[in-house]
Amino acid sequence: MKWIIDLIKKHYKILLLVVGLLLLLVDISLRFWFWKGLHLEYDASNFNNIVTPIGTIITALLFFILTVRQLEMLRRQNQVIESQNIKPHFEREFERIRKILESDMRSKSEMEIFKDEINALNCDNFLMNLSLTLRLNEEFLNDYRNHQKGMEFSIQLLAKRNYYKYLTFPCFNLLLEGVEDFELVKQLIYDIENSPALQLQDKLLYKQRIKNEFVAKYIYILDESREGLLLVKIPQIFGKNPNRVDFLSIHETKFDKHYNFFKGKLY
Repeated sequence: MKWIIDLIKKHYKILLLVVGLLLLLVDISLRFWFWKGLHLEYDASNFNNIVTPIGTIITALLFFILTVRQLEMLRRQNQVIESQNIKPHFEREFERIRKILESDMRSKSEMEIFKDEINALNCDNFLMNLSLTLRLNEEFLNDYRNHQKGMEFSIQLLAKRNYYKYLTFPCFNLLLEGVEDFELVKQLIYDIENSPALQLQDKLLYKQRIKNEFVAKYIYILDESREGLLLVKIPQIFGKNPNRVDFLSIHETKFDKHYNFFKGKLY
């Protein structure tokens, strides 16, 4: 019964037109019947001349409904087959992008400073630990308080601080340039959304998977930055003016540039 209701919803204009024509034909036939006085003299041939066209139209209407239903079922079956065929492609894309996002951002010299691997998928840990390290550093806290009071800092001055080494690469890459490899994730989302072969349910499942596996930690650290409770403002030592270093929250840097896109598409 449900398929009949769905069919009527999809093709209600055509059905209304057919029913309207049918009613018009019945009205004309009845008017002709009474105008000619055929109702006063029964004749099987006259009866057949009226009933037969009506029966033909009803039969054609039922045939049309059944044909449309069959075509709709065939379309859905083909879409399921196409969706199954395209899935291996997207699985390969997931693995390819994952390997790229898992690439270590550290150089050999930086591995002595940053012991744990840093990549696009765990950069939230790096930024959280960096914030904690700075929060526990007395020189940084003094500089931060003085900056809040209006004191200006140059790169030359900050280079003498014991926390300066934590502000170089890969912190520079993340805050000044953002996670460039997230462009691959964005393209994957576009491909999933615009794929005619994927069913809607498969598209939703793939996007949920992207959110959980690639994006969730990135969004989390930026939400924490916006709340301003755990993360400190980090000196931007690679800014345009070497004599005036800004202290910025993470969400005020280029690291934030994919935030709105992911929020809009996945949340």
